[in-house]
Amino acid sequence: MSKSTAQQIADLQNKLQALRTKKARQDRREETRQKIILGAEVAKVLNSKPEEVNKALLLGLLSKIKELDEEEKRDFTRIGMNILEEWKNENRKP
Repeated sequence: MSKSTAQQIADLQNKLQALRTKKARQDRREETRQKIILGAEVAKVLNSKPEEVNKALLLGLLSKIKELDEEEKRDFTRIGMNILEEWKNENRKP
């Protein structure tokens, strides 16, 4: 005996909810991964182990970003891009 249309809709809604839950879990994992990478990059640029980073100083510095003018933001972005490019090139070396 085949399922009623209402039951088929309910089954599909359950599958959709399961897929949404799976997607949300994947999104959280990716966000956590990106946070870990960012923390590692901060420690790397400071040439420190994560536990050695002065978090209060770092947070204080980061809180001032919103006070930068556009030219200062461009300058710091350029510096950061140069650092990222150096790291990328370091990883390419045999």
